[in-house]
Amino acid sequence: PEVFVIVDNGPDFANKSEFLLKTFPNTPAGRDHRSVMVLDSQVVSGFRIIEGIEIIARALHPDVFK
Repeated sequence: PEVFVIVDNGPDFANKSEFLLKTFPNTPAGRDHRSVMVLDSQVVSGFRIIEGIEIIARALHPDVFK
């Protein structure tokens, strides 16, 4: 993966991100230390899913949003 997308709703994001980066150091996400947190409420059906899609899009293609 280019970016690790972590669905979270609390302070565990840093631990989860560190685990993935250390466990998969040879992936593009691991080499570039790229991970992003999306709240669980932003990936389920409903209005907030739009926010989740934008967060993931910005993580995958940051140059487009400059």
